[in-house]
Amino acid sequence: MVSTVTIALPDDLDDRDKIEDDQSPNYLFTAPGDIVAQIKPMPASTCHDYRLKPGAYSVVRSISGDFVIPFDFNHGPVIVSPDSPADQIAKFLEQQFSAKVQDRLRAYGEIVKAGVLLYGPGGTGKSYTIYAAVAAAIAKGWIVLVEPSPGVTDEWIDLIRNMRDQPDDQPIMIVWEELDTRMVRYRDSLLNLLDGKNSRENVVVLATTNHINEIPATFTSRPSRFGKIIE
Repeated sequence: MVSTVTIALPDDLDDRDKIEDDQSPNYLFTAPGDIVAQIKPMPASTCHDYRLKPGAYSVVRSISGDFVIPFDFNHGPVIVSPDSPADQIAKFLEQQFSAKVQDRLRAYGEIVKAGVLLYGPGGTGKSYTIYAAVAAAIAKGWIVLVEPSPGVTDEWIDLIRNMRDQPDDQPIMIVWEELDTRMVRYRDSLLNLLDGKNSRENVVVLATTNHINEIPATFTSRPSRFGKIIE
């Protein structure tokens, strides 16, 4: 069955079929999972009447404002073998978000979050592992943000959770591939999001790198930042 979800899209993105109505232009396109998304050109910051369904989304900053758009990973069926990186991620997140671990963290005044870093040469399956982890997260009802700007990721998380009827405790996964390329410009922003003033409850950061030697030890040596590092 095809379902409909209304989300925000800037009106200066004109690469989709435009349908005129009496009030404002709309955009219709098919999103992942046979969802027909009816898009209205309205800044996401004003979309308090919208609720994002579980799924993967990219975020766009344009001259009109900030917007969220369904993201399609364009992969085929997911096959997760026992002890594969995707299986290791699933088991780690299941443990990290278990009631026992959550209670222990909160007893010490800590928030529930997790970080996973995949590393290895190009062509070794990191992107497929990301896709498998994203598919599993969506199946559990999570929101996934793909490649948001590290400098404003915390603002995106807050915006989504402030939408009407959006569950406050709904886990949100952040995906960054080639994390090493962001170190020069966004090092401090990444640290603050992983384990600092911009950390948020029930957030998972899933990242990859081809060059683990270019990831500073301040990221890899503390489990509170990347609690699971997989080659």
